[in-house]
Amino acid sequence: MEYKTLIESLDGIIDSYYAAEWDDARMINSMAKDLSTVMYRLEKIRSDIHKDFQIEKKAVMDTGASAAKGETLAHIKYPSMYELRHVMKGAYECLGLMKQNIMYKQSEMKLVPS
Repeated sequence: MEYKTLIESLDGIIDSYYAAEWDDARMINSMAKDLSTVMYRLEKIRSDIHKDFQIEKKAVMDTGASAAKGETLAHIKYPSMYELRHVMKGAYECLGLMKQNIMYKQSEMKLVPS
């Protein structure tokens, strides 16, 4: 699956999360599961791109250029590396919020007398 399609899936899951009722722990748990699955697939793609990115960076440096120039030119050749890095960072933050919501709801449920 192309990474752009997976990013669209991330967007849909995150949009659903922000529209959801904060106290629906089951729904948020389901979204967290979906989000982490898509993130896993994106990490695999990012890992493959990173290998090519590093090869390009080294090739530029082997010509006598600096590491900074190698990185800049590698970013030009592999713009998806930059995009995935930042999209994934945001997705991990959303996943963390989902986990916090679930834990809060679980602790709240323990405080309610039966």
